Amino acid sequence: MRRPALVLPWEARRDFAAPRGPVCSGAGCVDLLLSLSKRVACVGDVVSRLCLSRIDSVNHGLDLIVVVFDGKTRRTEGVEPLWELLARKGFQLHSVENRPGGLEPEAVLEVCRVARGSGFHAIAVDGEEDMLALPLIECLLDGSALTYGVPGRGMALISVSRERRVDAWLRRLRLRPATL
Repeated sequence: MRRPALVLPWEARRDFAAPRGPVCSGAGCVDLLLSLSKRVACVGDVVSRLCLSRIDSVNHGLDLIVVVFDGKTRRTEGVEPLWELLARKGFQLHSVENRPGGLEPEAVLEVCRVARGSGFHAIAVDGEEDMLALPLIECLLDGSALTYGVPGRGMALISVSRERRVDAWLRRLRLRPATL
């Protein structure tokens, strides 16, 4: 029997939208992220593209990079599809389904499987990638670094620790089973 997806209750949306780490923008922000760890995760199309551009410009010797994206952004004109760019750069390509404002069990399992490994991985999401930052935080090793887009403001930076994992887990407990 398939486990139900979890969805964000309406009353929790404002809290979930608040950044969980310092917010910055631009190449300097990504350079800071890359200086924090050899294990990095980027959630969101614009953030992922910016991370990839900085990794190209400097050899960071990363052990793990996870890029999670859904192919949707406000800035779409004249931009090469992220999937094609990642494939050309040698990323292992994965795809999952994840409903907007929710977490599908299969997507969570795939994100965690990748986060606990090594290498360069791209996870294309059919649906929405935003909520997948929660299981990423839960599954990345201590000292890993994660960034995700904060619309209109930049990107939030998180250094993964036990405290961050507990916070992510407690947030996941606030989700409710989806109705069909």
